Amino acid sequence: MRSSHPLLLIAALAALNVLAAEVYGLTFFNFVRVALAVSGGWYLVARAGSGLWFSMLAGIVVFVTDHLILSNVSLFFLNASKLAPGDLPTAVLGVVFSFIMFAPVAATLALIGGVMGRISRKGA
Repeated sequence: MRSSHPLLLIAALAALNVLAAEVYGLTFFNFVRVALAVSGGWYLVARAGSGLWFSMLAGIVVFVTDHLILSNVSLFFLNASKLAPGDLPTAVLGVVFSFIMFAPVAATLALIGGVMGRISRKGA
């Protein structure tokens, strides 16, 4: 059965990973982040029938969810009182610039999963 919103599922799993990182630590968080990007790319190609370009969105969705959205929400709500006045915009821009810098890495990981999905789909 074809899922209608696999990218929403990937985003939800990325959000759960952020919560799990509080318990299991940063190494676990980064391992699961990579696993979500690769398996999301695989799923989009092997199960949902998407192309390789679309599979790259899985990595971007994971990264947008856990880094861009949740990091900025964390900065704003949890750490805003700890920052000096005027540092919040700088912190938010730092998160945005690091997203721009590392989004190609996330997309490449998902593309690797997409290629694996294409191989498994042809082999089946």
